[in-house]
Amino acid sequence: MGTILIALGLLVAIVLIVRVVIKDHKTGKCVGGCAYCNMQGQCPAHNHKPATDKPHES
Repeated sequence: MGTILIALGLLVAIVLIVRVVIKDHKTGKCVGGCAYCNMQGQCPAHNHKPATDKPHES
């Protein structure tokens, strides 16, 4: 019985971790090392423009 509870606890922890990683990826947050990322060079977290590039209002 104890083994089943430990396995369920580990499963719940893994599901929660995967859920957070997927949510962060969808919002553009870095979720790992850039060297191995599929979006290397296209990452929204690293390609944002500085605030000074906004057009000036007259």
